[in-house]
Amino acid sequence: MDLQERCFSGDQSRIEEYRGKTWSLYFLGHLKEKLIESLGGRDIGIDPFVYSHGREPDTFLYFGRSKLPAYLEINQDGLLNLKVNLEGLTVEEKEERIKKAQTCHQNLLEDYDPVSKTRRLNPRAKIKTIMSFDAGLVRQDGNLFYSSAQAETISRLSEILERFYGEPPFEANDVDLTIHPPNY
Repeated sequence: MDLQERCFSGDQSRIEEYRGKTWSLYFLGHLKEKLIESLGGRDIGIDPFVYSHGREPDTFLYFGRSKLPAYLEINQDGLLNLKVNLEGLTVEEKEERIKKAQTCHQNLLEDYDPVSKTRRLNPRAKIKTIMSFDAGLVRQDGNLFYSSAQAETISRLSEILERFYGEPPFEANDVDLTIHPPNY
């Protein structure tokens, strides 16, 4: 059995053979395929893909641009993060966009117990995480795993994605799609 198949089946017997974040890359890629499969061909406005970025690298499952300037992605910590693009805005415009997004999405997604991120705004920030959700994943020793049954995780993620991507964006998209997702 190769390493990819071991990841898909949750077999951790040779996990030390995975280099870098390979396990999490396989894991999120498999999760993406299971999510698409669970939707049964329904178009809910997502275009998911997995990518890595940086030297470590960090691994992400990104769900698409149809709701820009806001979007959802799962990061290497296993959290589903609601982010807002801030590129090209003044500090005042950034603060206004964040507040507007928080208000809109708190009401929309309150059933899923979001944890609001209220850290001070870095004036140079291109993006900001405004909420995080328990996605049913856990990180152990740098690798992602299901914290509950795979079917339960996929069901919860599908519900959140349908709720978020099923609504119109909170404001008009002004994001340059040639540079999105943004480089951190």
